[in-house]
Amino acid sequence: MEVQWKTKEQLGEYVMERLNHDPRQMSDKERNRMSERIRAKLKAGKKLSPEEIRFLQQTDPAAYMEYLRIRQMADSLKAQLKSARTKQEVNRIIAAALNSVSDKDPAKEYIIAAMNEVIKEFKATPEYKKLPDTDADLAKKKRKSQPKGTANQEEDFNPMDWSPLQEVIDELPTFDHPA
Repeated sequence: MEVQWKTKEQLGEYVMERLNHDPRQMSDKERNRMSERIRAKLKAGKKLSPEEIRFLQQTDPAAYMEYLRIRQMADSLKAQLKSARTKQEVNRIIAAALNSVSDKDPAKEYIIAAMNEVIKEFKATPEYKKLPDTDADLAKKKRKSQPKGTANQEEDFNPMDWSPLQEVIDELPTFDHPA
């Protein structure tokens, strides 16, 4: 029982030490090692651990803000990829995202790496593998899954011929006045 208590006490002390770990109390060598590890993760497009984020926040606020911007761009790409309906659309989203990164952006290397990591993760998912290749394949798939009567009604509908104003005009009363 006493051994368990000592183990729990040591574990508690270790956790508290890690939580209260102040990067300013680190030696220069430890700080440099942590900075190099963070830089390597950013170059690989990986996410930082909470400890690394806290270190970055306390030692280099500008780099922390840059990291947040990189993550926001990568998360935005991830959301767009999840909403894609075809592999062709996925490729368009990827091309647009990669082309949107300015050549003059100082964090371009990190942004591209983060986006490539998101792309690699998304393409490995079963959701991506289930997507039809092209818009034409998607249309075929929809037609096969619809009952016969409904497909014709939707094919006859042309959104360019419809307007909300036309509905209002059609509902207005007409007055026949002899001339």
